[in-house]
Amino acid sequence: MAAETPLLCKTCGANAVSGGEYLLCTTHFCEMVEKKVRTHIADQNLILDNEHIAVALSGGKDSTVLLYILSKILPYFERVKLTAITVDEGIPNYREQTLAYAQEVANFLNIEHRIISFRETFGGSLPSLLKKRNVSACTLCGVLRRKILEQETFSIAVPKLATGHSLDDEAETAMMNILTANIDAIINTASPNSGKESLRIKPLSVLNEYEIALYGILKGIFREFPECPYAGPSLRAEVRQMFLNMESTYPNITGQFADNYNSLLSSIANVENPSGKSKKECNICGGPTSGDICRACILIDAKK
Repeated sequence: MAAETPLLCKTCGANAVSGGEYLLCTTHFCEMVEKKVRTHIADQNLILDNEHIAVALSGGKDSTVLLYILSKILPYFERVKLTAITVDEGIPNYREQTLAYAQEVANFLNIEHRIISFRETFGGSLPSLLKKRNVSACTLCGVLRRKILEQETFSIAVPKLATGHSLDDEAETAMMNILTANIDAIINTASPNSGKESLRIKPLSVLNEYEIALYGILKGIFREFPECPYAGPSLRAEVRQMFLNMESTYPNITGQFADNYNSLLSSIANVENPSGKSKKECNICGGPTSGDICRACILIDAKK
């Protein structure tokens, strides 16, 4: 029986770490990933010289790769500073591991790191806050995490917050907004930020989950952690599986969908105030909201 022919890098002829459309060795695969991110940042002016960028760092795969790549491409910019921000939700027997790894990564990259907890900001951990409120863990956690990231970004006078959203994340969110007819979310994504909001940038949104995971493995920064105890069946999980199923028949359908959705957002962005709603300041915290009180303050004030 003839031995299988080894896969060779199409650039240099060394052993390839991946087949298919990539067919690249470790060095050239990592260079390809970094170049895609660097080009995306340059094309969209996501990062400019002399800027201070906050980076949301959970300690998970995507945010770790984000911080690592941003630190690698800093030499392409003049005097750009990074500050990593980690939110501690206070989930016992789960968050301790990712918090420790986030600190380890920030220290290794010599990047300033701030950890802010639910307890110090809202007076309790996620489990304790859930006991008093009739809301799902994921909803409460998501709203409060975004609130802390927004507040911390403003507290250090940083104009931009980088998050580790991948191409898959973007496609899933877009499909969820369409399936649930979440018009406000679609419009808010397309609309310019108000002066009370930091500009969210997503440097990894040109990379799929496979590229991010393999890059993390090859760079030795990928860590497997237990699943969040609050994770369960969700619409996002169903949408993710739907895209995975379609990819086998329609390769790159996820990327095509994300691109088409972004084109739609660009069209909406050119329409002045498409929702007819104006953004206000929350009566409690002063943050941006479409109503009188923002979602975070509504949830926190409930059953205090």
